[in-house]
Amino acid sequence: MLVMWSGVAWADTFVFFEVPTPYSLPSRIAVDNNEVWFVETNANKIGRFSPSTEKFVEYAIPTKKSMPFDITIDHRGVIWFVEQDANQLGRFEPENGSFREYDVPTVESFPYRLAIDVRGRVWLTEFYGNKIAMFDPEKEVFTEYQIPTPMSRPTGIAVDKKGRVWFVQSQGSKLGMLEPSTGEIKEIEIPMEFPMPIDMAIDEMDRIWFSARRNQKLMMFDMNKGDFKSFPLPGGGVIEGISLDGDGNVWFSLRRKGKIGVFNPEKESFFELTILKKGTQPNDIRVDTSGRVWIADVGRNGIVRVDSSVVRGMWEEQSFNKYKTELIKRR
Repeated sequence: MLVMWSGVAWADTFVFFEVPTPYSLPSRIAVDNNEVWFVETNANKIGRFSPSTEKFVEYAIPTKKSMPFDITIDHRGVIWFVEQDANQLGRFEPENGSFREYDVPTVESFPYRLAIDVRGRVWLTEFYGNKIAMFDPEKEVFTEYQIPTPMSRPTGIAVDKKGRVWFVQSQGSKLGMLEPSTGEIKEIEIPMEFPMPIDMAIDEMDRIWFSARRNQKLMMFDMNKGDFKSFPLPGGGVIEGISLDGDGNVWFSLRRKGKIGVFNPEKESFFELTILKKGTQPNDIRVDTSGRVWIADVGRNGIVRVDSSVVRGMWEEQSFNKYKTELIKRR
């Protein structure tokens, strides 16, 4: 059955591209100059998808069975990724196809998430190491910072406009902030019992967005006001990936429900869509500079392109219909 909305085929809203290597588990993605990069966790590869040609290129990671788990891109276009089982930080140069791998100082640290600051330094969370690590690409040296809360299990990480490094603790139930100039870490209790946050992002208004997985909510911390807000997901579910678009909307993936969602912070309104393909499991989500939304689909072993203009139109129509219903009720 071909689903339509205002004359647009639903199939055209979600376009699926299958990764060449079967069962590769494309779990995390990054977008740069509209090139889509991703880690193939099962296949031990870095993948590249070019929207202009709709072609894939895959690069085998030198260390066998390294289990690549997260990926990001620095300001020079260099690809960085973490290898959980190998306990390494990986570096890939797209121009010449070369790899470099660096051992994380703490043994079995289980590197989890990545972020790049304005100086090009690479920051990562050590899930089992209970540390935040910084890697200086020029000196090729690590610096590690011990998190005050024992066994906090740090996950998501991001850098704000002032260069401060923020991270969430999945077991410590805290939001952490590291000041690079002093190495001091401050922790803020999340006002919710064991939320198990994983991913996070910082918007232009100094608001931190992160997932409360156990509580099935989207959370926000305002740096300027110093307070938290929580927004229950309309249909429940567990947020896996979070990304921001140019208008400040928060996009997120709901792997177990086969959905993606978007939240407007100013109107405090949600819109969720089910991807009508059996077996879809959207694990990560990113918005490129053209406003297109990209999904890492671990269930169907592929990358999905989403037409965000169609999504916005559906969202506006939903909001208008809800407004009309409210007016009728008032009468």
